[in-house]
Amino acid sequence: MSGGTLTGDLNFANVSPGTRGIIGTIGGNDFWRVAGGATSTDSGYLELATGGDANEPIYVRQYTGKFATIKRTATLLDGSGNTSFPGQVTATTFNGIATNSAKLNGYSLTNGNNYFNVIPLIRDDGVMEVGHYLDFHNASPSTSNYNVRI
Repeated sequence: MSGGTLTGDLNFANVSPGTRGIIGTIGGNDFWRVAGGATSTDSGYLELATGGDANEPIYVRQYTGKFATIKRTATLLDGSGNTSFPGQVTATTFNGIATNSAKLNGYSLTNGNNYFNVIPLIRDDGVMEVGHYLDFHNASPSTSNYNVRI
C-alpha cells in the first residue's frame, strides 16, 4: 500500500502480555512505533518509542498550518534521556531536580536594588541583601509579630 485514506477505525486484536501497534523504519536503520501493550491482564499501557542506537529522540510538536512550520517542540526524551518543554510545566507536586526557576510561590529573586517582596540570595561575593528587618519567631504559629528582631 502506498497511501490512502482510512475511513474507519484501525482496530488491533487483543494481546496479553505483548504489544500491538504501528511500526516503521526511518533514516536507514532507526525504528519507531506507537503501540499498545500489556504486561498482564488489566495492566495495559501506551508506548511511543524509538529504537536503534538508543539515542533517537522522541518529540511532541505543534505546527502551524498543515505541518508547515514547527511552532513548539516538547522533547520527551533526547539522545541522552533528558526531557525538556518549551513553556511552563504545571504540577500539583514535583519530585525531581529544578535546575532553574524564575519564581517561587510567585516571588522573584532579588534583582538590582529591589529588596522587598522578593527571595534574597547569597551572591558570588558572599553578601545577601535583605530588607529593613529580619524577624525571628520562637514558635509557629505565634501571636507575636516577632520574638527577636535584627
